[in-house]
Amino acid sequence: MELKKKSEQLNELITHIIKGEVSIPNNSLVFLDSKTLIEVFTKRRAELLDYIKKYHPQSVQKLASLVHRKKQAVNRDLRILQSHELVKMEKKGRIATPTVEKVFIVYEIGKIPAKT
Repeated sequence: MELKKKSEQLNELITHIIKGEVSIPNNSLVFLDSKTLIEVFTKRRAELLDYIKKYHPQSVQKLASLVHRKKQAVNRDLRILQSHELVKMEKKGRIATPTVEKVFIVYEIGKIPAKT
């Protein structure tokens, strides 16, 4: 049942985009339900995105040092952010450099009103 609801929400959003009633930038990530949004955006993951954007760390270890966390914990959070295409890991040899991929996040709170 949840999948059907998500499908209906996505179809409605796409319809509004096609009609030009809603504009979503290309570098956006769309969340249709609060459960996924809450699972992805913890306080610490949001902090990682902020630090990556602000300081451009050249490795996961440098990022972990900046946020005063263990590298393993930062790696775990980066994998989750990467699975939602919020972060990209650019590998150069054995070193992976995190970069932010999405600039906007769109979350549907209620029904999109029809234009009159």
